[in-house]
Amino acid sequence: MDHDITVTVEDAHRERIEAVADQLRAAGMQIGQVHPTIGVIIGTVPERQRDAIANVGALPM
Repeated sequence: MDHDITVTVEDAHRERIEAVADQLRAAGMQIGQVHPTIGVIIGTVPERQRDAIANVGALPM
């Protein structure tokens, strides 16, 4: 089952939000939207990939 997920990127990492989105994709997240101005990435993640998403550096869950 896929879960909707919203990731908030810390201010210190906003300038590299696209790289963070790439890390999330590599960890299994399907990215729907990236909002660099507000530091938010929205997408879905399969249940089995939740731990991998949580381990992407510099991302609070």
